[in-house]
Parts: sequence; structure tokens; C-alpha cells
Amino acid sequence: MREQGVSNFDILVYRDPYCSSWRSTVLTLLPISGAEGVELAAAEHELAKAVRLALRDAPELTEDDLWLVELSDTGFYPEGGGQPYDVGYLWPEEAAGGEDGAEDCAQSEAVPREPEARPDDEVAILAVITARGRIWHLCVGADDLLPGGRVCGQIDWKRRYDHMQQHSAEHIYSGLVKREYGLDNVGFAIGKETTTLDFSGPLTTEQIRRIERLAARVIAADLPIEVSYHAAADLAERDYRAKLDLDGVVRLVEIEDTDCCACCGTQLRRTGEIGGLRIIRHEAWKGGVRLTMVAGRRCADFVDRLLDQADRAGTLLSVPLLGLERGVEDLLGRYEAANQGLKLALQAQAEERAARLAEQLDAVVLGDVESADVYYRVDYLPPGARDDERTGIRAEQAANVNRNTIELLSKTYRERLQSAESEAAEPSAWPALLFITEFPPSESENGAERVFRFVLTDFAADSKRGRAREYLNVLKRAFEIRGGGSPTSVQGQFSAASEDLSRFLETGDWLELEKF
Repeated sequence: MREQGVSNFDILVYRDPYCSSWRSTVLTLLPISGAEGVELAAAEHELAKAVRLALRDAPELTEDDLWLVELSDTGFYPEGGGQPYDVGYLWPEEAAGGEDGAEDCAQSEAVPREPEARPDDEVAILAVITARGRIWHLCVGADDLLPGGRVCGQIDWKRRYDHMQQHSAEHIYSGLVKREYGLDNVGFAIGKETTTLDFSGPLTTEQIRRIERLAARVIAADLPIEVSYHAAADLAERDYRAKLDLDGVVRLVEIEDTDCCACCGTQLRRTGEIGGLRIIRHEAWKGGVRLTMVAGRRCADFVDRLLDQADRAGTLLSVPLLGLERGVEDLLGRYEAANQGLKLALQAQAEERAARLAEQLDAVVLGDVESADVYYRVDYLPPGARDDERTGIRAEQAANVNRNTIELLSKTYRERLQSAESEAAEPSAWPALLFITEFPPSESENGAERVFRFVLTDFAADSKRGRAREYLNVLKRAFEIRGGGSPTSVQGQFSAASEDLSRFLETGDWLELEKF
């Protein structure tokens, strides 16, 4: 058994979650870099995490700039139960008197308004964490705050209200899943743009959409969201959702005929404030399902972005909004036809090139001159030229032509060598072909170096007698090669200055090279 995670429900954030500004008294001030702050952060994982995130998001800060503030009462929500902490500001209150608690909270309004201006001596609250039963406000600088001093607090209401919309929407959806299909919510997390809900078993697409429709009815009915407090012992016979066996005071959130759940988060007053919710993704997750949800303002924002993208896509495809599927199918059909045509064209180009190169090789390898170990070709990209100015095709396609050309040469040239009446017909004297294609360098690569893709094939009699890997190792000693292959064929990529590659190929100290 354990408590719900909050040691004191009698604080302002629970008494009135719609209060956006209030007065309070500073009880404790601790520098994070001080002995007590260091010890507390070391013992409390969530606090240490909050400090790391604060320093990551604001590199100009150091631990010496961070303080922990404990207040007599607070409207800031401390992280817990899948809901992120609140952020906002504190500032010293000059006038004495008055009681701690709500001040100018606009409680008669459904949504409190943000103040138009904040004082110059404000202290930014970066995180709010519960540690050792106490609520700590992680802030930047505390020079103007003193223990026992009076302060005013102001939360980031837009952020808080968004979290309330997501949290109340989760209660509706999870409660309906439990009611309709008997599945438990085993995970819940509100992110910056979406909220994830994890369930103990699978849900089909139709079941997910059905729960969406039922949730829309609950939202449209504008039902009250009731919060009540009970001793755990008094709930022994009560049916309610809870991820843990709870002890002490249990805070229940109830929505008529929809959900009853133990919860320590802030909730809306009525379901109608959510406006709407949608499940935008579902995936298998640890034997169950993970749903990604948007609700409230996020739902409207998501639909706006989706419609904007759909409208732009429809304009590009020259189809109406509801004709996008047909337009995409038509585009894919034309793409497949064009791609098939390109494959045939590249294959024809490879065949033509293989025939032409075979004649050139005949004059060298099968002639009177001594055969070389490797015959090579390099397709350089002219300086400043675009990728498609090489031969009218992209470098990737040129590399495919090289690969297809070598495959064709490997087949036809072996036949020529095996039938030739020359010393080159001896398997030990069969050469290798090295084709190198230059690629345009990416933005992240050194401008002085060029990117090359290579294919090397050895015309060995069988796979056991191939020397391609031996040649690859020699290339690796000269360049930083990414690649591999078999004894008869290797391929890969490397970066090098053009003059370094030329010098390497023309020197030929490592084996006998010849250009063709």
C-alpha cells in the first residue's frame, strides 16, 4: 500500500485549480549548489532531472543561479500522475498584511486571464517538484526573496489550462475503455504536443473510433467533473480505477456514467471545456496498445495543421480536398510506370556501355600487351556542375549503371577469357574492374573533398579464388572506406580530394592499374 503521491491536498492548487495568482509566504530558501541542495538533488531523481533540464534549456545558467523555494501555500502544480509541473513567476510583495491564498483569481470566469504585465523583480519558476513530502519551486535567482517574506505567485495559465484539458480528456477516454472493453490504463503522459495513453490489451481501429464517438457525447453533454476526498479504508467496496493499492487520503475524480479514478492532477470543472479529442495514432505496446491523443486547443491546432497540409497537397495534385486519396493513387501509378521505364532505360544504357567497354578491354587484355591487375574508370562530376549534368541522370542512377555494367561484363567477359587463346585466359591472370562515380558532397562534408561510390569485381573462376577483398584492403589503407562484399565483388563509398584519388590511381605502386 502507498499514498497517492501527494502528502497534502489542502493547498491552493487543489482547493482552486482555476486560481492563477495568489499571495504566499517564503518558508525555506536553498541554493542548489549549497550542501543541502546538493544532498536533496542527489537523493531525489525528479529534482536532479529538473535541474539538468533547466541547465540544458538555458546554457547561460549555472547551478549557482538556481534556488529551491518552499512556500506556505502554492497554486503551482508539482509534477506527478502523468501531468507535468506548472511554471510561472514569483515576486516580492511590498505591502504587508493580507492572508495567504487566492488573490484576484477571477473565480467567476471559466478561464482566468493572464496579467497584462509582470513586475521587474520577478523570479522565474522553472519546475515544481515534490521531494521528501515537501513542494519545492526551482527558480532562477532569489536575491529579492527572504525567508518569512511575502510573495505573489503567477502561473503560466495557458500551459496549465492545456494540461487540464488533456488530463480531463484522458479520464473520459480511459474510463470509457474500461467500461466498454474492460482494459486498464497502465500509462499516461502529457507531452508538449501530444498525450500518450497505454492500455493493458489491444484495441482495434474500429474500437478506438467508437470510444472517440462516445467521448464526443460526454464532452457535448457538458457533465460536471466531481472531485472528492476519502479515507482509503472507506473505499474498500468502491469500484474505481487506480494503478496502485492506495493508503491514506484518496482523491477521486468522477464523471457520471463515464469514469471514477484516483487522481492527483488538476481537472476542469465540466467536460464541455475540453471541446474535443482525437486519437491520431495507435501502435502495439508491451502486449497492449499505446494511443496518441490531442484534446482541447491541441485538437483544434492539429486539425488546422492537417487541413493546411491537405489543402496544399490538393493544390499540388490538382484534386479537391476529399479527392486526395484518388490523387495520391494516381500519382503513385504514374510514378511506378515512370520508375519501371527508368529501370529499363538504365539497363539498356548498362548493356550498351558493357558492349563498348568489352571491345576496349579486348584491345588491352586480349591483345599483345601485358594484362594489368585492375582496369578502372572514374566518372568525375565537373566542378560546380549539378548532379544531373553528368549524363542527364542522377549520381545514384549513374552508380546503378556502373553496377549493372560490371555485372554484364562479369558474365560476358568470363566467356571471352575462357575461350581466348592467350595467356590472359589463365585464371590467375584474369583482371578486375574498378568503376568509380563521383557524388556531389553533402553540406556536412568538407568542401575540399569529393564523395565517390565504387564497385570492384574480380573475374575469378570461382568465389574462392577472388581477390576483390584483397584489393578492398589496399583501398582502405589509402582512404577511409565504408563498404564490403565477397571475394569476387565489393562496393562502398569514400571521401577524397580529386587530386589524391588521381595520384593514387596513376601511381599504381600497390598493384598494376590501367585506365580504359
